Amino acid sequence: RAFAERHGLDHLDLAVFKVDMAAANLIKSAQAKRYEAVPVAFEGANGMVVAMADPGNVMAIDEIALMTGYDVRPAVASREDIIQLVSRLTRLDDVVHEAEAEEESEGAAEVVDLRESADEAPVIKLINSIVAQGVEQGASDIHFAPDGHELRVRFRIDGVLQETTTIPKRMVAGAISRVKIISDLDISERRVPQDGRVGLSLEGRHIDLRVVTLPAAHGENIVIRILDKSNVAFNLSKLGMGEENEARFTKAFQQSYGAVLVTGPTGSGKSTSLYTAVSELNTIEKNIITIEDPVEFLHEHKKG
Repeated sequence: RAFAERHGLDHLDLAVFKVDMAAANLIKSAQAKRYEAVPVAFEGANGMVVAMADPGNVMAIDEIALMTGYDVRPAVASREDIIQLVSRLTRLDDVVHEAEAEEESEGAAEVVDLRESADEAPVIKLINSIVAQGVEQGASDIHFAPDGHELRVRFRIDGVLQETTTIPKRMVAGAISRVKIISDLDISERRVPQDGRVGLSLEGRHIDLRVVTLPAAHGENIVIRILDKSNVAFNLSKLGMGEENEARFTKAFQQSYGAVLVTGPTGSGKSTSLYTAVSELNTIEKNIITIEDPVEFLHEHKKG
């Protein structure tokens, strides 16, 4: 804090500051570790706040600006906080290796019937870590795709799939079964698509997961959709629309007749846009009925 004051910079306590994972993901964890610097927030259209242990490292600032295309505003954070944040961004491969080693030491038979396994079985810890990491990084979906050998795990962040880790062949069946068990699907059924949902609490935040399985040539593909209700602000100005489009959208949904068609790829904000429109219309003198499958968020009636 004293160091920040001396240099006229902001001090960030990363234990309290809400890090924007979309910013943090703009640089690779190896680079963040090398520079002891992590982007933590966007600022305006072209700016980005970067938490640094050494804000005097001009080379690191220039490199991060060059890599990301944003103007960097350095802020001071403790070296320990930055190392901890970087480790949160990089831990999945380590978790996979740990789980594999643990499973080898316990024997493969442990994973055969996961219902009988202890809560801390390697595969359970692995799936928990993957989901926690996905939520932490702001992923809208987690994709599990078998290729006949391993299971590729990818996160969809800001609409783009990113390779995250790979689960080794000997743990694939256990990992898929575990995802099915937590979402109350039939683990013995592998040839028919299934879908389920599960609610869980992660560090005090309630997260809903929608799980879909799809049989494919090399096994079952699984997609987990993450619905982080605490992360959604139904605010028209925060949807990221241009002024002209926002005005047209507002005018359209406030008509008492007609229809508004919202289209776009997975995770592009279709539901968020529609829920925002509904929340704008939700006043005491209006009766609103929505038809949804599945229902993602519940709106409370406004009192006046």
